Amino acid sequence: MKIYQVVDTGTVEGYHAVPTADATANARMRDVVGNKTDAAVVTVGTVATIIAYVKGLLNSLATHATALATHNTTLGVVEGYHAIATTDTAVNAHMRDVVGNKLDTAQTTVGGIRSTIAYVKGLLNIALDHQYQKLTKVATFTNLTVDDPLFTVIGEVIVRVIAVVMTDLASVGGGTVSVGIGTDDGALIGAVDYFALVAREIWYDTTPDAEVELLSTCAERIITNGQDIYLHPSAQVDSGAITFYCYWRKLSSDGSVVAAA
Repeated sequence: MKIYQVVDTGTVEGYHAVPTADATANARMRDVVGNKTDAAVVTVGTVATIIAYVKGLLNSLATHATALATHNTTLGVVEGYHAIATTDTAVNAHMRDVVGNKLDTAQTTVGGIRSTIAYVKGLLNIALDHQYQKLTKVATFTNLTVDDPLFTVIGEVIVRVIAVVMTDLASVGGGTVSVGIGTDDGALIGAVDYFALVAREIWYDTTPDAEVELLSTCAERIITNGQDIYLHPSAQVDSGAITFYCYWRKLSSDGSVVAAA
């Protein structure tokens, strides 16, 4: 036997009616869900409704989204300040303009529109123009019968070549060896007999005979027209080794010297 309880439908319907806006009651589910007009709430408590918290959350997200967009815009501006400046720009508004571009032209004249890198390039060029650079070329002989390239020259330069014998030179047939350029076989170091070149001796003239020499004895020479420096044997050199040191600096703007391959 089933017993049915009669429920007042008006009461049930009342439980589903929208509560008063911002009501603090907490007796029915409607009180927890809330009213569409409830004010947004961003502080957690015990009286606000679900819809009040949802409104508060949405408002907070919108505020943060606006702040993020502003932040991203600011970052874009800052990033732009770190982009490299235009080559040789005369602009002087930001640090990138002062630092410059790797492609900036070297500058040796002080002014108000050049970048730091342009001045650094200019300083380096001046330093290279006025200081000697050192090159090394090791010549090892095995039945050498032709001119042996030592240093490749471009333009006009000042050079000083110093040779240190590493291994005695030997030749069954004998002969002489010198250091020169295309127009003069002995222009830098005069010809000397193979057997006079003994290990550890310094060769700078036609009579090498010591392991200690004054630097002034090794003369400087001016070379023009890009004439390369080479070793000239008069006959076959069977064996031996010499280390050549070339101290050089430029005279012409295009002057340079490199060790021959």
